[in-house]
Amino acid sequence: MVTIPRRAITTFFILLFCAMTYTLYIANKRYSSWSMRPWVLLKALGIPFEEKLNIFQQHGYRQPQFDVFSPTGKVPCLFDSRSDSSKPLVIWESLAIVEYLADQHEGVWPSREKTAARAFARCAAAEMHSGFTAIRDECGMNVGYRIDLCGPPSQAVQKDLDRINTLFKQGLETFGGPWIAGDKFTAADAFFAPVACRFKTYGLQLEDKAAQEYVERLFQHPAVQEWVEAGIRETAREPVHEQEVLEGRRVIEDLSAKVAGATN
Repeated sequence: MVTIPRRAITTFFILLFCAMTYTLYIANKRYSSWSMRPWVLLKALGIPFEEKLNIFQQHGYRQPQFDVFSPTGKVPCLFDSRSDSSKPLVIWESLAIVEYLADQHEGVWPSREKTAARAFARCAAAEMHSGFTAIRDECGMNVGYRIDLCGPPSQAVQKDLDRINTLFKQGLETFGGPWIAGDKFTAADAFFAPVACRFKTYGLQLEDKAAQEYVERLFQHPAVQEWVEAGIRETAREPVHEQEVLEGRRVIEDLSAKVAGATN
């Protein structure tokens, strides 16, 4: 009887794991907050994937040219080539992508032993997925600018900020930080990464000191910074996306112009 060394078995499964190939279809890093969420999560957890960047050609989430890879004509969309069929398995919608990844990999959510933290993280991500519409509508994603709102946030935006303040404070106090559901970066943090970007773009602040420090920490996460820096360097522009974040406001700093000037 042949005995296979434990190390050889371990190596085999590591190689098998690494052979799991994902392709993530995303849109402009300058604008696409929904694309950012699974991208940041995959990067943060060290899960290998191929990126397919597709540029917005018009305003709106749905893009007809995205129909060739996305059932909804929207991003993000994940392909898993390990499917039993000849075609890759297609997973769309950011929350569904995260849950699919959780079925395949540890670390997407807090461990199953941490029942309360795992439940809280899922609730926080789901709330982000379905809520905070005022911030989405009035403070659109654009990593290339620092913008003065020329006045206080609207009542609707302030209501969203108050809820985010409460949510972050609760997570940090309950689970001890430094991330929203404990000591590990999870999908819940990835879901709020675009919010941290919006806070930076528009100079938004939270009332609670620890909650605001979490926003800063989230923005400085290496995966978030990699996305933001790539978005700043992008040269493609979609006119309506650009106009909607600037209307009635003042540009404090154009980060993309600064980068372009430095490279010329």
